[in-house]
Amino acid sequence: MKRNFSPRLLALSISLLLGVLPLQAAVRPFAFSGNGTASFITDAAGNVIGANITASGTATYLGLWTAAGTVYFAPDPNNPGRLLSSANLAFVAANGDRLQVAMNGNLDPAAGADMGVLRFVGGTGRFAAASGSGQFVVELNPATGAFKTTAVAAINF
Repeated sequence: MKRNFSPRLLALSISLLLGVLPLQAAVRPFAFSGNGTASFITDAAGNVIGANITASGTATYLGLWTAAGTVYFAPDPNNPGRLLSSANLAFVAANGDRLQVAMNGNLDPAAGADMGVLRFVGGTGRFAAASGSGQFVVELNPATGAFKTTAVAAINF
């Protein structure tokens, strides 16, 4: 018995097979740097409890980015003189895609340094299912509210 080999049938079979395989996101290195300003928020007693921030810079996979949001501060019960920081920010890429980032750090006001962990928690466009984590550093001038920030992480999208 003679079997006919059809290149078209083979190509169609491979296409269908590849179409049903789940697409898997890849873990990639990620870094950003930028500058910004912070307007501090105080409570009735004059204690700093947060800051409204605006920032911009460059990042891997984002290109030029902007971000705005609020960072919240709470006293560190284990380290008087330091503040625990937390923020959920949306980094807006040059093409309009958003990358949601949750940040938790430890601010030393005397040194003007906030360091901690960032997590990617989704977004829009190609970052809709983004995940991953890394480390960030913020160098803050408490007198003016100006800051520089950098981060190194791994992102999965």
